[in-house]
Amino acid sequence: MIDTGCGDDIIIISGQPGPPGPPGEQGPPGATGPPGAPGTCECVAKLVTSSYQVQEGDYYIGVNSDAPTTITLPLVQECTRLVIKAEMGPPLGNRKITIVALGGALIDGAVDYILETPYSSVSLQFNNGNWYII
Repeated sequence: MIDTGCGDDIIIISGQPGPPGPPGEQGPPGATGPPGAPGTCECVAKLVTSSYQVQEGDYYIGVNSDAPTTITLPLVQECTRLVIKAEMGPPLGNRKITIVALGGALIDGAVDYILETPYSSVSLQFNNGNWYII
């Protein structure tokens, strides 16, 4: 310490700062924030027991039928997605699910798509006037 005798001494020390000290104690938790906006994921799920024409807005079609079933796909907005699932266990036998599209639309280049395995499913997306398996 340097004492110049004047009372209020100012001392300037230059150099590199030392290493940081250890962290202090954690403070108390803050207040709970406001709730977030409601989710926007809404899907329409249906279980059908016979042939069905998909409605705009449907997303999931579960099929549990004792007979062969046809699911008819509509012409809808671009990028519409749809899932069709056989909710039937073995043996599937003749209870196959045939999926067809309206208006000349194709399903991956074919006129139909058949689910013939228990619990199988297909995810579809409508683009450029046709349905595509995704």
